[in-house]
Amino acid sequence: MPRRSSVYSLDEDLREELLAKWRSRRFTVEQLSKLTKGKVSRSALGRFLRAGDEAFDRQLKMQRVAELWCEKLGDDPNGAVGRMTERLLQVLCHDQVQKLLVEGVNIEPQIVALLARALRDLESALSMNAHRESRIRERIAKEVAAKRKVAQDRVDEIERSGGGLSAEAANAIREAIARVDVWH
Repeated sequence: MPRRSSVYSLDEDLREELLAKWRSRRFTVEQLSKLTKGKVSRSALGRFLRAGDEAFDRQLKMQRVAELWCEKLGDDPNGAVGRMTERLLQVLCHDQVQKLLVEGVNIEPQIVALLARALRDLESALSMNAHRESRIRERIAKEVAAKRKVAQDRVDEIERSGGGLSAEAANAIREAIARVDVWH
């Protein structure tokens, strides 16, 4: 395991300031090295800043993926992304519990709380979406039933008026109307 960078001996606020100034792209490693007052080498600072850039890039990518997942999850909560997200949260929770119980690694309570909140929010979102989908299906079913009734009444009216529709044709139309399936 590599030795911890000497940059971590600096105050956390100073490290954050160094990273922020580096990300602004207005400062060089030389200029930032002067802010450390010689407590760390230029090469150690450079490695720290590059690692910070890589971590920042990974964070941005994860945010983009999370935004995409949330968008896809909203579009189809029961789809592949919804199932994958739920499974991923389960794996992350299991991993944290494994670290705590088996490996004896101390985990941050914030991580467990964050995962628990995420699972609760996911379950709530899935439940709300299922409820909303159920209400939409009920409304569509009522609208379809009403339109079927109107269509069948119109067939009855045409048949009774002698508008050239045979009983056999009227029954075939009624059967076709009854077979209309809006869910496929």
